[in-house]
Amino acid sequence: MSEECTLPQPALSQPARIANVFVSPAGAFTGLDRNASWWLAFVLSCVVSLGYFCTFEAKIGVAKTLSAQMSRNPQYAARVAKTSPEAQAREMEIWAKARRVGMLCAIPGELSFLLIGAAVLMATFNLGLGAQVRFGVAMAIVVYGNLPDIIRQGVGALLLWAGVKPEGFRNPLPSSLGVLVPVAQHRFLHRFLSVFDVFSLWAVVLIVLGFSIQGRVKRSTAIVIVLGWFLLYKLTFAGALALQAHLLRLRS
Repeated sequence: MSEECTLPQPALSQPARIANVFVSPAGAFTGLDRNASWWLAFVLSCVVSLGYFCTFEAKIGVAKTLSAQMSRNPQYAARVAKTSPEAQAREMEIWAKARRVGMLCAIPGELSFLLIGAAVLMATFNLGLGAQVRFGVAMAIVVYGNLPDIIRQGVGALLLWAGVKPEGFRNPLPSSLGVLVPVAQHRFLHRFLSVFDVFSLWAVVLIVLGFSIQGRVKRSTAIVIVLGWFLLYKLTFAGALALQAHLLRLRS
C-alpha cells in the first residue's frame, strides 16, 4: 500500500501542459524530465503566427506598409517620389516579395531562435551552476515559456479585423513601453523600450520558473541568468535595427 503511494504521477499530456502554462505555470514545467514533448505547442504557435500574418496582409497590405515606411523616412519618400510610376510599381513588388519570403522563413526562423535560446540557457545553467538539464527539457521550457505570445498575436488579429490601425503598422496591440517614444525620432530608444513588453516579460517569468524547477536552482539565480540573456539579446537586436535604419537613411 505504501509503495503505491510513492509511485510517481504520470507526466502531463501536451494539451494539459499547454493549458497549465496559463492556469498553473508551476505544473506546466513539472515532469518535463519524464515527458519533454513540445511539438504541439510549437505547431500552435506557428498556426497563430501565420494567422496573424495573413490577417495583417488582408487588412493592411503592402501599400499601407510602404506608405508608413516612407512617412518615417522622408529621404526615402522623396527618392521614391522622383521615380517613374513603373519604378514605384517595381518598388512595391520588391516589398511584396520580401514579405512573402519573410512569411516562408518565419517558421524555420522561429525554430532556429528557440533552438539557440534553449542551447544557450542549458549551457549556462549546466556549466555555470552544475545543473543537469537535458537539451530536450531546455527546449520544452523555452517553447512552452513563449506560448503567451499567441495571446498577443491572436488579440492583434482580432483588433485588425475590428479596424484598429496598428501603431507604426507593426503591432495593433500596444503592450510595451515603446509606444511612449516615437520611432521616427528615437529609433533605438523606441526599440529598447519595446523590450519591456507584457508578453515578453511573461515569457521570461515562465522560462525562469521552468529552469528553476528542472535545474533545481534558486529562483533568484534563475532570474538573473534568464533576464540577463534576454536583455543582452534585446539590446543587441535594437542596436542592429537602429544601425540598419541609419544606413538606409544615408543611402537614400
